[in-house]
Amino acid sequence: MVYQNVTLLKTHVYDRIDVRELYRILKKYYSIAAAYCCDLVARLKIEMGMYCPDHRHLYYFYPSSYQ
Repeated sequence: MVYQNVTLLKTHVYDRIDVRELYRILKKYYSIAAAYCCDLVARLKIEMGMYCPDHRHLYYFYPSSYQ
């Protein structure tokens, strides 16, 4: 179930997306209740290989750039 949602979300998620923008997308297009957005974003970060160093924007993790 989560894998299918991740595949669908890839069309909406981009590098440096604002977390609040992602919450808005989850609520508007996927009818996710606001209470569950935080947990879902935490799961999506793992599934989509993203991190959030400033607690505001999501970035894709590119392992080849870290040596």
